[in-house]
Amino acid sequence: MQVTDQDKQKVRKLLIADRKVDAIRFLREKFGLSLADARRMAEAIDSHIEAHEYHKTIQHTASNGSHVSPKKKQAGASVAGLIFGLVGLGLLLGALFSFFNQKEFMESAVTVEGVVVSEPSQPLFEYEYEGQIHSFRSSVSSEPPSYYVGEKVVIFVNPEDPTDIMIDTFIDRYLFMIILGGMGSVFFMIGLGAFFAMKKSANY
Repeated sequence: MQVTDQDKQKVRKLLIADRKVDAIRFLREKFGLSLADARRMAEAIDSHIEAHEYHKTIQHTASNGSHVSPKKKQAGASVAGLIFGLVGLGLLLGALFSFFNQKEFMESAVTVEGVVVSEPSQPLFEYEYEGQIHSFRSSVSSEPPSYYVGEKVVIFVNPEDPTDIMIDTFIDRYLFMIILGGMGSVFFMIGLGAFFAMKKSANY
């Protein structure tokens, strides 16, 4: 198999224009190569192309005027995808940890009745446990108020620490887990999508 300078120049032009798929297709059709062999030949030619030769439409001009080749852009996209994936995985693990932590808490918690005593927008609850009155201010604020003064609520109390409680509402029990899980799913899917996109690109 003889590759002429004209053939190399054609492949170079396609690679410089960020048309790697077309370059590989040309080599396969011209010389009857397998996909793997055509890709290796294209990459060998690509390795001799200087960064400044790449087509302007695929260059990224940095603030100092330097240019980034498609291979460096691909590496940057891979790193970004990896970061998104790891962040998403961390958030999902956080949601899972929160779920099991709450499950463990509920298994030993004691149920008492509490009452809203002030500021229903960010309510202050009072409850009695083993003859002592305790108070707890919610970290969740809402407008219009989710409660009214005098409203009774179910409170789960940690018997080992009566100040460690959980209000039996959807917001207090599940909102944090839903936010973590939702954000984690979005970040993880972005990272996963970037990974498969890079893998697909590498196969051409």
